[in-house]
Amino acid sequence: MKDYKIVGIVQIYNELEKGNLQRFFKYIKNCVDELVVYDDCSTDGSYEYAKENVQWVVRGVKNDFTSEIEHKQILLKTALSLAPDFILSIDADEVISRGERNSLQELCKLCLEKNLDGLEFQNINLWRSTNWKRVDSQYNEGWPVKLWKVKPDMNFDVSKKGLHQKPFPKNVKKTLKQNLLKIIHYGFSNDINLSHKYLTYKDHGQHGYDMLDRLLNEDQLVLEEVPNSMFPKDLYCNGPQPQKRKFSEALEVVESLKSQVKRPKYSIACLIYKSVEWLDFVYKQLLKYTDLNDIEFYFVANDAAPHVIQYLKNNHIPHYIHQNSKSNNDEWYINNVYRAWNYAVHVAKGDFVVLINSDMCFSDGWLRNLIASYDGKNVVSSRLVESGKLLSGLHGIEKNFGKDISDYKEQDFLEFANSISKEKKIDGGLYMPILFRKEHFFKVNGYPEGNLKKDSDIFSNKIALPNEEQVPGDKVLIKKLATIGIKHQTAFNSIIYHFQCGEQDSEDKEVIDTDIKNIAFCDNLSFPIIEKNKILSDYLVNNIPGVYLLNTKLFEANKYKNDLKDRIKYDYPKTKIIIQNATFSNLIYPELYTICFLEDDLRKLGKRNAQQEINLRYCNKRVTDSIQIAISYSEYEFEIISAKNIEKWKELIEKSSIEATQFKERTIKKISYDNKFFHYYKKFSFQFRHILIDYFFGQKYWVLTKLLTKHGIKKAMRDILITIGVLKYIKKLINYIK
Repeated sequence: MKDYKIVGIVQIYNELEKGNLQRFFKYIKNCVDELVVYDDCSTDGSYEYAKENVQWVVRGVKNDFTSEIEHKQILLKTALSLAPDFILSIDADEVISRGERNSLQELCKLCLEKNLDGLEFQNINLWRSTNWKRVDSQYNEGWPVKLWKVKPDMNFDVSKKGLHQKPFPKNVKKTLKQNLLKIIHYGFSNDINLSHKYLTYKDHGQHGYDMLDRLLNEDQLVLEEVPNSMFPKDLYCNGPQPQKRKFSEALEVVESLKSQVKRPKYSIACLIYKSVEWLDFVYKQLLKYTDLNDIEFYFVANDAAPHVIQYLKNNHIPHYIHQNSKSNNDEWYINNVYRAWNYAVHVAKGDFVVLINSDMCFSDGWLRNLIASYDGKNVVSSRLVESGKLLSGLHGIEKNFGKDISDYKEQDFLEFANSISKEKKIDGGLYMPILFRKEHFFKVNGYPEGNLKKDSDIFSNKIALPNEEQVPGDKVLIKKLATIGIKHQTAFNSIIYHFQCGEQDSEDKEVIDTDIKNIAFCDNLSFPIIEKNKILSDYLVNNIPGVYLLNTKLFEANKYKNDLKDRIKYDYPKTKIIIQNATFSNLIYPELYTICFLEDDLRKLGKRNAQQEINLRYCNKRVTDSIQIAISYSEYEFEIISAKNIEKWKELIEKSSIEATQFKERTIKKISYDNKFFHYYKKFSFQFRHILIDYFFGQKYWVLTKLLTKHGIKKAMRDILITIGVLKYIKKLINYIK
């Protein structure tokens, strides 16, 4: 029999941490002639592992789950360049039953004999186990087209972007189900894989049973054991049958893994010690030119002045405090700088770390291009444009766009940066900003605790005194990384302006307003008050700087509807975050970043409230202290935080503070229109209100049908007559729904 050339294609993203990638390469590589991998910007080592195992690895510039079809097109184009007869499309959490290359060759022959474009493989969905498959709720009905015969002009339809697109080329039309081989799918086989899927789909707007909750719901659970003969050699593992668990229990497991799954993938750190002016400047610059999705930023206050620490706390800027010992402070200051950089890397949550100086300005795409220049075996620096205070170094450009904040010519620099930007990387360069894989940094024990004496071993701790010949600690780190095969390169399209000695040359003259009020906590604080509301308000006011209380009850009777908003606007002009109850009032200040805390599960009580639904739809963040409430409102993402967990509240507010700075105002007109709907929906009967809310908020029910079947013809006719009475408003509502 002719040996057909089969090229496998696979997309991966952080598959090592899910436990999939090693199994995938072990059992798939022998089934195909070549394997092409598209890495969607993994940070957990999957990219590096793939490069060690296969020749053809394409790396994305930015993780983008919604561009799956575009990525498949890149894979297809690369695979076709290898002149295959067939293409096997497979996921990283899958293997082929029995793992036999010969059986795959037989299927290729079958495809040609029957003049087929492709063959369908049944999915065996392992469920929270290594040998039990789920067969209820359509879990046993998946037959994806996995094997494609190569045809002229094969390509995907990339005109549409988003989830659930056709996962095979548009000219693969004639297909057949076959039973010789099956796909064993491990994507539901443990809680970490389930949590990744659930949270990823939820982040991309999926909700409801069919699109989301089915991933966790086991109400109809039916399992069948998968026999040893179905598995590739040595893969079978006999495990116990999973016991049915409640949806709430599954959601609690997801919640426990959420911090791991949704951790930041990159960490940006900056040292600060005496200047609030430079702190504020670099912070605003970073937020202006950096997309912080999947990225954390923080300052390290290194033996910082009290007013610097107070400013960080008052403005809820993410930071860590690093205090050197008295004996360390007696040494040369540069030693404590390197100690602080090591500390900054140790507290980083990301897999990659970017270190920046406090006297730097940024340009569009600086970080995106820095990340794109990483190739698994390098540490990457940005290209510096420097003021000329000091001599520049390798690949640096001396050009003065300002030697202080007050005379910085931002637009001139941006135009210059655009003119010199080139998509290339060259060996060597300056040392900051610098991007490296945290694992590589730890492998060589990071920076030395100071500059080393000349000619000393780079792994020694022979720290130089100021008057001795020395090697800078930055250069020592680069040499240490080279010993494990990591080379230093400069990305010529990541352009940074460096004032040089900015904070060091600044005067220590700042006076800080210690009584700043910038977070409004708005709720009904009148007697009788819900005890946990009072606990929350008291905890926030007593433990988080800048929080002040406003009693919404005092404004309800006021004939001026905007009185509360005006109070915030004129009495507390520095307010940047609103924390408010989700149920009992409109979004108080829609132009500001809003956190809604939800305590009232009106859906469970059968009393859905339009005002609550509107607030939850449009607020920036949602908080509750109950997993059960989160279940009732499962289409929304909730932070589950108890009133007394002040550390989590601090973390939430710090993250929200960054997001508030980058927050664009809501479409106020749209919210106003929804509020108008809320005003008029009160005119309807109690039963009709809930039907209208169900439809208006995306439940896809046909209003009239539900009226007739659930409430009877008499009540339905009454509500229809009421509808006619406010017809002009209903017409607007229908147009909006359409």
